[in-house]
Amino acid sequence: MVMIPKPGKDRTRVKGWRPIVLANTAGKLTEKVVANGLQRQTTLFDDAQYGSRVNRSATSAMVIAVSTACKEIAKGNQVSLLGKDIVSAFNNVRATKLLKILTEHNLIKEAAFCKEYLLPRPFQILWDSETQGSASMDDGTVQGSPLSPVIWLIYIASTLKKADRRCQEITPRAEPLSD
Repeated sequence: MVMIPKPGKDRTRVKGWRPIVLANTAGKLTEKVVANGLQRQTTLFDDAQYGSRVNRSATSAMVIAVSTACKEIAKGNQVSLLGKDIVSAFNNVRATKLLKILTEHNLIKEAAFCKEYLLPRPFQILWDSETQGSASMDDGTVQGSPLSPVIWLIYIASTLKKADRRCQEITPRAEPLSD
């Protein structure tokens, strides 16, 4: 792991630095293969999830949302759009829940890979080329990995399904979003 200072941030504070893990190419290739396999398991995701899914990019979601909003505005209706990025979301993935989901979907090999993938990641803290200590990242997924966003979508899918059901109980949609 290499710590890179964030521009314009206080370097005496932890948030003033960006940790970057320079994983090897073979490892990232393996992660991409597992990610591609998981993306094909459509039952793992909520229908409303976009990004890191086959033929369902985050850009597609925005195009559909803006197009739908424009149609409603043209009809004279009012529209509200909300976009939200969850800060440090990948750090909140817990292995136990993810492995349970994968196992319930009979994805045993993928669960075994993800179990190893989510193990604590030890690292040393170097300052001016001298070791100052060591620590471990015990939770979450690896930032910058092709597998992390897919795992995150799987991890939150059940929450989104529950939220969608609840929203439909409160205000049924006139038309569902479509690709």
